[in-house]
Amino acid sequence: MKQNISILTVLSEHERAWFFSGVNRARLSQYSPMEEWIYPPDNQADWEALMIARNPRVIVGAWSLPKLDRGILEACPELEYICYVNGSLRHKADIHFWERGGVASNWGSLVSHCVAECALTLVLGSLRRVPKFCHIMHVERAYRPNGKDLSPQGLFGKKVGIHGFGNVAKQFMRLVEPFGVDVEVWSNPVPDAVFTKHQVKKAASLADLFANNDVIVEVEALTPESEGSVSRQVIANMRPGTVFVNVGRGAMVDEEALAERVALGEILVGLDVYQEEPLPESSLLRGQQNALLLPHTAGPTSDVYPDCGTAALDNLEAWMRGEALPQVHTREHVLHST
Repeated sequence: MKQNISILTVLSEHERAWFFSGVNRARLSQYSPMEEWIYPPDNQADWEALMIARNPRVIVGAWSLPKLDRGILEACPELEYICYVNGSLRHKADIHFWERGGVASNWGSLVSHCVAECALTLVLGSLRRVPKFCHIMHVERAYRPNGKDLSPQGLFGKKVGIHGFGNVAKQFMRLVEPFGVDVEVWSNPVPDAVFTKHQVKKAASLADLFANNDVIVEVEALTPESEGSVSRQVIANMRPGTVFVNVGRGAMVDEEALAERVALGEILVGLDVYQEEPLPESSLLRGQQNALLLPHTAGPTSDVYPDCGTAALDNLEAWMRGEALPQVHTREHVLHST
């Protein structure tokens, strides 16, 4: 076990309660006493001064962690390991950290089931026309007005296309099994042998996936090759009435083209991620009765927060013992995330 390691724990008040209450708090305090836990500084200058003064070897942080830009990293040569409680570090640490040999961990695949559950929620809510019914009952103060096309649908027996074949896609496939859906998947980087191994039907192309299914779920990994792959033409391929759900990455999709089809009433969408976040008030997606929108809350759900803290501590203790990290977050992971 490594001894006398300088650990800087940077957590907001909410993050301390969410991720490090009870047993987790006691475990973390073995390595970083509670009186040394730091609240995130208000500005980048104070953050830089704190980092230079402490020059830690380890940082434990969550969503509120200020950015570790190149200047801070160069001023803190001792920093070896970032134990991040949450997901991507892309906007938290300059890539220089990994290029100089730094190591990081995050929650890995821990919250995949939460994201898959959210995808199912958006699919069912879209098919059941939840946004439209909410508008009728809350805004119009009506119930089932005559002359309105209510037309809720169900998921049973539908054709479902999934763009992507990572952990979230596999969890989602398990969730929809009871609905007797016909599933096909497209993910350009995934070899055919992987689809064969998992006994999954592979679509002929991305265009065919969008053209031939009643429901499309977007969970593909964001890479330079996949960015913008759900193009205007691919979106135009969707048949009227198709449900498109995105719990992956907003940058995968031509959002303007998607919003135009939504505004015309041609398709239904359930979205948790967007090209620009927060979603601008002026977005054409806002106010549409066939758009079910969430503010990037697919995962984790609050009941899983303690598990995230536990996973972070498992990673920290593995690093302290000189062992491989259970959920290592590599340079490649960072480059391919948002």
